[in-house]
Amino acid sequence: MERFKKDPAAQKALATTIKLGDVKADGFDAIFYPGGHGPLWDLADDKNSIALIESFYNAGKPIAAVCHGPAVLNKVTYQGQPIVKGKRVTGFANSEEEAVQLTDVVPFLVEGELKRLGGRYEKGRRLG
Repeated sequence: MERFKKDPAAQKALATTIKLGDVKADGFDAIFYPGGHGPLWDLADDKNSIALIESFYNAGKPIAAVCHGPAVLNKVTYQGQPIVKGKRVTGFANSEEEAVQLTDVVPFLVEGELKRLGGRYEKGRRLG
């Protein structure tokens, strides 16, 4: 926060962010969705986000997401099929959601949804 408070350029950038509906794939090389539980509620059903991801995919541009971020792929399709169908995918595991005791709080489990959509879910060994 100290650094942010002393950085007028960062403050201006944050104060002038554009709406998701105004973002277009043109002019960007890739799209990245960070984690946190927010995407489960805010972006999984968001028409602007879905359209943006589909436009990146159709343009052959990389799409990436971490942690709970893959929740944004929930309704994304390609040629009428879930975009994750048949693809190697990963994201916040069901066991991780259980560990933080939010299984009954979240609208859906990322791992479970990716599998339901036909994704080939993979997870690494737990560290720590």
